[in-house]
Amino acid sequence: MPEFKINTTTQGKKGFKRQGIMNKRPALIILGGLASAALLLGILRAVQVKRDAQGPWPKCVGMTGEDCRDMISQAAPSLDLYIIPDGSAVTMDYRLDRVRIFIDDDDIVVSVPDRG
Repeated sequence: MPEFKINTTTQGKKGFKRQGIMNKRPALIILGGLASAALLLGILRAVQVKRDAQGPWPKCVGMTGEDCRDMISQAAPSLDLYIIPDGSAVTMDYRLDRVRIFIDDDDIVVSVPDRG
């Protein structure tokens, strides 16, 4: 770790001021800890947003595919929504910006839509 130093002015025992050099390494440790805490807080908030507003949507089961798509698009307008017949072949890639809504022959949602 590089050593950062700044000039400081302090008052000595006999009342005169002297200039010296103070090591800032403890301040960097504190700032690093604060940055880590801020990063962790951001991750926790992102997880909470995903849970609350962006899936999964168990209320969709039993609804029509169109009604389910409308409900999800209101909660998370940035997601790409696909209505797919149940049992269709789909790609196995995992994308957080995609929601697949699986429907049966009567256009009823048969499984809980989620991101991926």
